[in-house]
Amino acid sequence: MWIYTKHVERGSVNVANAMLWNVGRSNPQLRMLAPSGLYQISHSQDAASVTATLAVAPTFGQTVELLAGLSSTGAVTIRQSLDGAADTSAGPSGALALVAAWAEQTIGINGDPGNFVGFNAFTRVLVGAGTAVTTIAQARLYA
Repeated sequence: MWIYTKHVERGSVNVANAMLWNVGRSNPQLRMLAPSGLYQISHSQDAASVTATLAVAPTFGQTVELLAGLSSTGAVTIRQSLDGAADTSAGPSGALALVAAWAEQTIGINGDPGNFVGFNAFTRVLVGAGTAVTTIAQARLYA
């Protein structure tokens, strides 16, 4: 599974645990957040989780493209392009076995209702099955 987003950074990266998006609101959950001023992809279930965290933070007003991947082993990867520049990446994380079915089949944008609110201005959100899209350049072809 892959998720591509494009947004204008409006300060979410500066708010502890601000969530850009989440798939599932409980257990398991896949989410893009900023726990320490850097964007991070997290796959969690029960008490276990795996993460991949980027090394460079965007600044207010930059155009940010993020591509998150969840593999069949439950590992996560993340890629980021700032203002159309070449993308940087983190991951893959370690594996975390996938469950047969997610408890909640929802997608939240700019936070989880009532918690971890994000502030970004999204221009694109794409969700795809499989692992054919592995770079931001490939994701742009669908946008």
